[in-house]
Amino acid sequence: MSTKLKLMGVDVASIGFSAAFARNLDYYTGFVFEFIGAGQDRPAIAGGRYDGLIENIGGPATPAVGWAAGIERLAMLIGDSDNKNRSIVVIADGQEMAAQAQALVCHIRKRWSAFLKDNPDRASRVSEIELVFKTNQRKQFEKAQNSGASVILTVRPSESGSDEFIDIDFYVSGEDIIREAHSVGGVATAMLGDLEAEPPLRARGRSTVRKLK
Repeated sequence: MSTKLKLMGVDVASIGFSAAFARNLDYYTGFVFEFIGAGQDRPAIAGGRYDGLIENIGGPATPAVGWAAGIERLAMLIGDSDNKNRSIVVIADGQEMAAQAQALVCHIRKRWSAFLKDNPDRASRVSEIELVFKTNQRKQFEKAQNSGASVILTVRPSESGSDEFIDIDFYVSGEDIIREAHSVGGVATAMLGDLEAEPPLRARGRSTVRKLK
């Protein structure tokens, strides 16, 4: 469990366990938990196991785990955080590029996971790797920009017209460029280094790669 938490960027030392801990609600039937942010004295998120709750209110017997969050407390944590959006967003330019965009996301996640196994202390370098293709590409790009995404990769049909290649637009936010050695753009470039892009992937440029399988 601790290894998985480290891979997710969780500081294991900040987690405490107590057999005497309980929540003041009698429908809990097992494990209960609370998440308390740094500098706070009350939980921002709390929940636990309540296998008998649904049956008690007239439904079928249903094992369950649930939680609730205090929106104001979460907002306070976000406002105090120094860890800005460090996400990588992959956008498909049209439905025909959805499969290639998904393959690119899988490639990045696989490489990132392998990297973190050897470097768990660097998990905070990237906060999320996300695929979007539900609406048109321009709207998704603007939405990703407005959300503060550090890197936006847009997967397009190859300008050469070849069915064996795709083009990738590599956009890096101005804030991420300032990070230099700690940039998300650097992570993305490293994770995609084996694609043999031509020209090599660079911030705010377009490169061609062979289609991913």
